Amino acid sequence: HRAPFHFSLRSCSRCSISGLGTVSIHPSPADWQPMVVHPIEDRDRDWMEITLRSSWGSTAIARRAELLDVSKLSGFVARLDDAAAGLLTYLVDDEQLEIVTINSLRRGTGVGRALVEAAKELALSSGCKTIVAITTNDNVNALAFYQKVGFRIRDVFRDSVQEIRQLKPSLPDTGQHGIPIRDEIQLELSLTSD
Repeated sequence: HRAPFHFSLRSCSRCSISGLGTVSIHPSPADWQPMVVHPIEDRDRDWMEITLRSSWGSTAIARRAELLDVSKLSGFVARLDDAAAGLLTYLVDDEQLEIVTINSLRRGTGVGRALVEAAKELALSSGCKTIVAITTNDNVNALAFYQKVGFRIRDVFRDSVQEIRQLKPSLPDTGQHGIPIRDEIQLELSLTSD
């Protein structure tokens, strides 16, 4: 294990990140279940694949005209009471960390926020200047979540989903809330004070 460093979420003095490895967070004062976030390990790969298939219909994720097998990516697993409760996969390219997928299996418990905090700490220690995430226009829950944790909309790629459907024909025409899926939206979290 690496040398520990600490941060606080919701001013909880018992919350900490240990190295780039483990994040322990208590989601809210009303719910003091300890949460641990750690890098994906070999023992997590089967669960990861099941979770990705259940959430996304496949381990193949299409974004920006590229098809990725996210089951092969690095990431973080969040655990509540030693049960897997969330997953984040990412790519690091130059000075940018991209969140490729994020799944909270226990919404409203701070799992998503804890996963983003772990990715943020990794990005900072890797010299990244930004974290980005791409979602589709129908994914209002993701758009709300990312903005609540500090991301801002950087780009809207109008009609880009037509190209994605060439790579992943199983992508439906209509998504959440009956919204036609047409555009990709890129959100960004700046890690610099500029």
